[in-house]
Amino acid sequence: MRVVTPLGVFTCFVIMSSLLTPISHAATTDYSADASWVVPLGVSVVQVTVSGGNGGSFPGSSGLLPAAGGVGYKLTAGLSVTPGETVYVGLGANGANSP
Repeated sequence: MRVVTPLGVFTCFVIMSSLLTPISHAATTDYSADASWVVPLGVSVVQVTVSGGNGGSFPGSSGLLPAAGGVGYKLTAGLSVTPGETVYVGLGANGANSP
């Protein structure tokens, strides 16, 4: 599984459960660079929050009006995982400004 976010904010909450007695355990990890994470034994769902980067701006020229880049988006979702699976986190950046 690969999770990619353009800005570099990736938060992972791990929800662990047992077959006999449901247990919930939460751990938070913030990533600031590309990374990988191996799903621990007993984990079947992770909740991830990803934040997108802002779009680049255009200063305006030749009669065109300046325009600001769009705002990045934030998404939180639960993902099914398998113990032993490697989750890859790829980070990017904001959009470039137009010359």
